[in-house]
Amino acid sequence: MGWLYDYFPNREAIFDAVMDRSIASVTPLVERVHAEHADEPWQKVLGAVIDALFAFYQTDTGFRVLWFSRFQSAQMIQANVSHDLADARLALGRLEQAGLHLSHPNPEVVMHLTIGIIDKGLDLAFRLHPAGDAAVVQETKVAVCAHLERYVVVGPDLAPRRRRRR
Repeated sequence: MGWLYDYFPNREAIFDAVMDRSIASVTPLVERVHAEHADEPWQKVLGAVIDALFAFYQTDTGFRVLWFSRFQSAQMIQANVSHDLADARLALGRLEQAGLHLSHPNPEVVMHLTIGIIDKGLDLAFRLHPAGDAAVVQETKVAVCAHLERYVVVGPDLAPRRRRRR
């Protein structure tokens, strides 16, 4: 394993490279899922994205082991934050392409929180069970859809949707 240090100055740089590679593969994965489910309601598309991310966590063991370890560097954390912000912007663009909008003064915040809910749900699923807890993933889908349903509107209407009280 000493040969690795011909390419990386230290162990942290190796871990950062593994994380960068894994994080970089998430956006194309999400784009592929969106393309495969383009004609479905946004809730189903979002569920398919979460399922794909769950499978990604299950199969990319290097990412999963590092993500849930004490070896997260400041660079890893910053790369994830930057990736989440970029994905929030991409998700808003996909919503607009589908003729949907978020009725909130700062839609990017709503979408960033959505990504945070997904991240935390997947985090919890794997902290509770090494192979991932599918029941937690299912609850993550419910939570994220409930969050977004407050804001998603069809067309250019940006007025907040009001829920009827019984």
